Amino acid sequence: MGNPKIWYYPAQRLHTIDFGDVLWTSLERLPYRRGASTTSQTGRMSRVLFDGAMRIRWVVENISATTDAALIRELESLQSHLHNGGSIVLAADSAVAWVRFTTGAVPSGSGTLNHQGPALSFLATDPAADDEFWLHGAWPEVKREKHLAASVATSSAITLTENTRYDYSAGGVPCLIHERHTWPMMKLPAGSMDRPILSTADDVSYTLDVVLQMDTAGVWSFSGEAVALNDANLEDNYTIDEHAGDWYRANAIRTPGVGFS
Repeated sequence: MGNPKIWYYPAQRLHTIDFGDVLWTSLERLPYRRGASTTSQTGRMSRVLFDGAMRIRWVVENISATTDAALIRELESLQSHLHNGGSIVLAADSAVAWVRFTTGAVPSGSGTLNHQGPALSFLATDPAADDEFWLHGAWPEVKREKHLAASVATSSAITLTENTRYDYSAGGVPCLIHERHTWPMMKLPAGSMDRPILSTADDVSYTLDVVLQMDTAGVWSFSGEAVALNDANLEDNYTIDEHAGDWYRANAIRTPGVGFS
């Protein structure tokens, strides 16, 4: 089993936070949807969807101020990146972490997923048999389902234990697939900005408790081909609102490979 890790790009430079022997406590999935429902005079219900994404809540308890002081400094520094709208990639088990995109749209009833190479240069591990993973469709429907790899015949094809349930063929857009405890391009929702990600009651034991949301459009900017994230294809842009005095992190997702700064 590999260590839990976080990857992000402060100042266009890949930085890794390795949790070492500190084990995560819980990783809760919190599907997010924003929409409106109406009911007609005959009682028929309908729904209009505005947006949606996957949120997760990651909790790591018992981080020792004595033996894990370096990790505490890393996490307290990470908070600025998240508050400024920066993205992170996290893996609860870095030894099996992988993120891929399918080579094309995925129709309902598919038993095999053909996929591209690593979507992120620092996650080069290949999918393996018995890997449990998520399959995500693109915005705006943002359908998702969970699968188990029955076998991996080549480095670019996964045979499923069950066929796909939903239809992802609209528009020919590739699907995102990733190991169940590996989450790409996660950001701090605005509603979480008023609380620290790291807390302590006694300066002896610390707890990481953070809610993160997948930047759906940002993730799909990597779907064209394997992207090596580096200074050449990252932007580090701030916009200053001089009237309010606030800083906003620009969401640079128009170019493949951009958006992790």
